[in-house]
Amino acid sequence: MMIKNYFSIIIILLYTTTSFAQEFKLKKLYADKNKSGITYAMNHPLHAWSGVSNDILSVILLDTSNMEINELAVVVKIASFDSKNSNRDSNTIEVTEALKYPNVSLSSKSIKQVNDKLTVKGTLKFHGISKEVIFDAEKKIIKDEIKVTGNFEILMTDFKIKPPKLLGIATDKDINLSFTVFYKL
Repeated sequence: MMIKNYFSIIIILLYTTTSFAQEFKLKKLYADKNKSGITYAMNHPLHAWSGVSNDILSVILLDTSNMEINELAVVVKIASFDSKNSNRDSNTIEVTEALKYPNVSLSSKSIKQVNDKLTVKGTLKFHGISKEVIFDAEKKIIKDEIKVTGNFEILMTDFKIKPPKLLGIATDKDINLSFTVFYKL
């Protein structure tokens, strides 16, 4: 009976320490705002433009045993994008109703990694609407940082946003999003 109890205690201890070890392998890493950026690009029949934000709040959950990203979350304020044209930036805030819906966010718990290639499946929330997105990205470890880059397109109409007009002509419906985010190890 005593041997059975010791055996049970050992099994419980092994299970508990294994669980703790697995938990300690996961590390939260935060985006370096000084080096990271997200860019949107749009087209109009008369010209193309882009806007950049470096005001990125992002965290990843890294499994340090295999250096794979398990989860991610990103939030960016729409008003933080700068297209180098204040009229266009204020029109963007108006068209996207950024006073009512100030942020764009992405969260994912489904990230598949093969070597440095990532396939991210997550939820993008924009203009009060949540949609599933899937896109490819690339992860590189550079000294004491992880650099994640990628791009994907969304349609404004999927988020109930009417494409803005210039001279009575609407812009294209698609917005190309590209990003480079650095996380300190």
